[in-house]
Amino acid sequence: MPCGKDLPCGRHKCLKLCHRGACTDSLAQQCRQPCQTPRKYCSHVCGETCHVGSECPDIPCKAEVVLTCKCGRMKERVLCGASSSGIMQQAFHKILSKDLGAKIRDLQSGHSVSLGRVSLASLSRDKDSLDCDEVCAQIERNRTLAEALGITSPVLDPLESPLPKYPSTLLDQARRDTAVAASLEEELKSFVDSVMKSQGPGDQARRHKFQPMANHERRMVHELAPHYGCDSLSYDSEPLRHVTVSTKKCRAKFPTLSLMKMLDKERLKVATPTPVNLPSERGSSPGKISGPLEIERTKTPAVREPVTDYFADNLS
Repeated sequence: MPCGKDLPCGRHKCLKLCHRGACTDSLAQQCRQPCQTPRKYCSHVCGETCHVGSECPDIPCKAEVVLTCKCGRMKERVLCGASSSGIMQQAFHKILSKDLGAKIRDLQSGHSVSLGRVSLASLSRDKDSLDCDEVCAQIERNRTLAEALGITSPVLDPLESPLPKYPSTLLDQARRDTAVAASLEEELKSFVDSVMKSQGPGDQARRHKFQPMANHERRMVHELAPHYGCDSLSYDSEPLRHVTVSTKKCRAKFPTLSLMKMLDKERLKVATPTPVNLPSERGSSPGKISGPLEIERTKTPAVREPVTDYFADNLS
């Protein structure tokens, strides 16, 4: 246990393990512990080496603070820098958060750099923050649109992972039997959600057993499981053959777009008519369109997706 005796400075206690004799070699030995006196211009402690008998030095605060934008998407760690002469220090951090490197390159190239936005009002400590960028604005627009359309789990951030690539066999089967596909995915989502919220080690495997089902339904579970971070295996023989999925807390995940949401998006795209731009009438006689109407389409070569044979390894 620590010694805990008061040191000669009167402000700190001995941190050595319990020992015999004096805590310091001499009464004149200076305490080397950091000063815990609150600073005058911010909420952080002084942090300098113990200086009993003298005021805390008026130097920029070295504590780290986190600046965020208004919506909370962007975060950046900077030094607090608060001091009696902290206006210039705060201005430095303000410019730093706006990509100081780019401004220096502009100066070195002979270009001018505008500092007009760095005003005294914007440098006050209670207004220190980052400005939202175009991505923040797009997320807000996506959120507003999702609320208007009643979408409960929208993908708001355009910088998130790309859309999942579900196998064509899974998509085709889900289109034919949407109700069953929705039920299976909801059951899988509930299991993954319970794993992610569970207590205990993150590498502990957890399992869920589906009810016995038809061959094509088991195949849907097998093809859907990897997108939720799960492994899947089939057990028993017909008519009791069923699928068991397993995962760990450290592996469990949700796809950026669920299978059902992808089908909803697909149906919405089909239901929305695509506007057709008519060719210009320049050079044609009044009231007539010269030449046949042609719509140019970019031909994308078809890519054959690999089909997993779940029967080869007795997975069906």
